[in-house]
Amino acid sequence: MSNTQTMEVRPELLAETLVETLETMAFISVMPVEGATPMPDDPVLVSIRFDGAGQGVMDLATSSALGALLAENMLGPCEDIESAEQRSHDALKELLNVLCGAMLRSRTEAAGQIFEMNIPAASPIGLTTWQALVEDPQTLTLLAEGFPIAVRLRGEVQL
Repeated sequence: MSNTQTMEVRPELLAETLVETLETMAFISVMPVEGATPMPDDPVLVSIRFDGAGQGVMDLATSSALGALLAENMLGPCEDIESAEQRSHDALKELLNVLCGAMLRSRTEAAGQIFEMNIPAASPIGLTTWQALVEDPQTLTLLAEGFPIAVRLRGEVQL
């Protein structure tokens, strides 16, 4: 018999997975935030939904400039200024895709559960959305190369 429970994510597992993902994908170093997490100048929210053995959403909010740094570290310099924002958002979507996959795998590997992840979506956000995210107790906040980054995994999972 299975029951549905709210997914509880150990903050240290999320932090460890985020640090490893950023360092491996793009040679980005991560540090803890001291004090309140500042809102970046150009905040973007990237979200990915997952279904299967459970359902939920992983959100990642940070600066578009961090996305540009990710893209440059992974793909090299961007020659086309017009495609720079799309490239930044694509890099952040790939980061979230890899991070969410790693978190779900670590959570369900032993239980043999299967999840299907949807395509991530990115959009600019304002102060209200940023504050709501960083004030949520489920949100992990860190600094990636000096850029604030907030990550939250929420949902339900079959046990």
